[in-house]
Amino acid sequence: MLKRVLITSALLIGTANAGMLGGLGSALSGSASAAAAAVSANDVSGVISMFQSAEKSLNDSAKVIAMALGDKKDIDFIETEQKTINSMPDGAEKDARTKKLNESTLATADKASSSKDAAEKAKKLSSEQKKKVSAATFNVLLAAFKDKVALEQSKNLVSAISSNPSAAMQFVGDLPKLKDIVTSVPNQLTTLGSLGSGLTTLAKNADISLPTTPIDVNTKQMGL
Repeated sequence: MLKRVLITSALLIGTANAGMLGGLGSALSGSASAAAAAVSANDVSGVISMFQSAEKSLNDSAKVIAMALGDKKDIDFIETEQKTINSMPDGAEKDARTKKLNESTLATADKASSSKDAAEKAKKLSSEQKKKVSAATFNVLLAAFKDKVALEQSKNLVSAISSNPSAAMQFVGDLPKLKDIVTSVPNQLTTLGSLGSGLTTLAKNADISLPTTPIDVNTKQMGL
């Protein structure tokens, strides 16, 4: 089952990126200067969009897992903190607090899915809750795959753009976003590796079937 899910994920990413990032290979061939000049706005926006989509799916899925399997203390913290964030005006402070909560929730999901009693907790979930955990598990695996692709593409783009002053000027607003992907994803992939392993083991032990296509996880339905 896991092998089929991962193969499906790879095919989905490959299909999506074929058009979105199709020109990137040629853009990164030849001299650094020529490569930078050939990088298109679609190449850059495509990588950033893919990463942002993966992050949203990952954060939503981590919340579902944490709320379904986490300890009451962790669940109460997530609910309280999310309500506080929802009441804050948009701005840097809200963004920073949201990022911190997402990191905390991801850690909670990782801990909960790998706990000794995780399978027993999962077996006691309702059918609807099991469906949400199943969808969240698939989306976590898919997000990890997307993150790996985004990381490699971002490294190439940062190198290509930074080596050419004209390209650096053209993508002055996007370069920091690409660099953020390069610096933030490696550490996150470590957590995702642990979480993905815990979730797939949990699914097997709790007899939870995984879907073969992405399913939206609506955290608003859970009051988040």
